[in-house]
Amino acid sequence: MHLSKFLNFILKKMPKKKKKVKETPEQQVKNAHRNFLEYWVEESDIDESRIGEIVREDTKEWLEEYVIDFESHIDFEEDDDAED
Repeated sequence: MHLSKFLNFILKKMPKKKKKVKETPEQQVKNAHRNFLEYWVEESDIDESRIGEIVREDTKEWLEEYVIDFESHIDFEEDDDAED
């Protein structure tokens, strides 16, 4: 599926201009997620319940792999030699 097709789908799903109501970031994430799910339900042959399972599995994997990697540029062995 092409990105332009996906973006056009999302734009069609967006509400027409109304009074500006500021949504919370949480609601914005929910809205984007819902639009993404609706796109895949309409554009793929995958059953809705299977899409839900895929999203749940992937979210679990994403949460488990999210680790901040930190590499120190300090050479602690040099500091140990200086103290002797």
